[in-house]
Amino acid sequence: MSMSDDDSIPRWVLETAVAAGSVIAVIGALYYIGLSYEFDPIYEAEQGGEILVYALIGFILFMVAVGLLIAMNIIPLREEDGNAT
Repeated sequence: MSMSDDDSIPRWVLETAVAAGSVIAVIGALYYIGLSYEFDPIYEAEQGGEILVYALIGFILFMVAVGLLIAMNIIPLREEDGNAT
């Protein structure tokens, strides 16, 4: 089943949704990491810092992957012409 031009998602909607969703997810992950490693004496500060770095690397890799999917037109998008009708 293929999508016609009318069924595709406008570019700005997809970019806004992905950006907002990923930022909210990263803030949640950083908050969780902060809560998990700030008050627990079992874990050392280095462990929390290492997990924080992995979370940031994961965020960067996710944004690169989505950017490539959009740039390669794997996700069908509809360009807005900018003319109000």
